[in-house]
Amino acid sequence: MDRGEFPRPIRLSANRVGWLESDLEQWLEQRTADSQPAA
Repeated sequence: MDRGEFPRPIRLSANRVGWLESDLEQWLEQRTADSQPAA
């Protein structure tokens, strides 16, 4: 999270945060694509 690669959390209450599922899925897809060797 410190490097700015992980999606930003959304504050749900004073002591809770969450993430949009779509943001997490997009982040995972990008990490998977980045880890694949170039064809």
